[in-house]
Amino acid sequence: MLFRAFRALDLFTPEAPAWGMSEISAAIGLPKSTTSRILRMLEAHHYLVRDPETRKYRLGSGALSLGWRALETNDLRHVALPVMRRLARETEETVILTVPSEDRLSSVCIERIESPRQVRLILEVGRRIPLHAGASSKILLAYFPPEDVERVIATCGLPRVYTHTITDPDQLRAHLAEIRERGYAVSREETNEGAAGVAAPVLDGAGRIVAGVGIAGPMARFTEADLPRMIALACAGAAEVARLRGNHTAPVPAGAPGRTGGGRGA
Repeated sequence: MLFRAFRALDLFTPEAPAWGMSEISAAIGLPKSTTSRILRMLEAHHYLVRDPETRKYRLGSGALSLGWRALETNDLRHVALPVMRRLARETEETVILTVPSEDRLSSVCIERIESPRQVRLILEVGRRIPLHAGASSKILLAYFPPEDVERVIATCGLPRVYTHTITDPDQLRAHLAEIRERGYAVSREETNEGAAGVAAPVLDGAGRIVAGVGIAGPMARFTEADLPRMIALACAGAAEVARLRGNHTAPVPAGAPGRTGGGRGA
């Protein structure tokens, strides 16, 4: 059904923006009954809208929103990549770019630069991660509006991903408030054995979260002595990505060099 729906959507072009149900049925080679079900589904999700007079379909607000999100994500990756490459050179650790998933119930890695070291953190591009586990996910959740945080807790629960994952809602709320106050997140063994990380937010001009820039690697290379430098680099990198996107709102880390102990971790 999904493949057939894509075939139907592919028909809509600037040269042919409106299609009737019979025309779509003939073009994609499906019975009218099957085509009708597909069109009803696409209309219900606002990917198509039907003109009440002509009875023809056009692309709807859902398709427009998806297109804009695709453009924004591509623009974000294009802008962030040079910054990420520099961070990877300076730290020799894996650098991660995460964004909220479409349903805002998880985080998604949309780009990464792997560490050149033999022992390193590997995170696949496209992988979805719980928002309550790991610095690069928690930095997103910390900047969600309170109602969105509660929706994540209610819908997803707080399953334990690894040893130090925060699973208590009240503890998570307090931890997110701390992250937002200081402007960065720290993690230790919240998602993987022996893994640690730091992350900072990329905010838009209104202070809303766009993405997270994270640096991750083995705990042995994220000691209390190492953390201030890692935090400073992540915060500077995230602020630069925001600036390059034309946004100038950036959190000011609250005493980053001396306040690393609160990061229960990644």
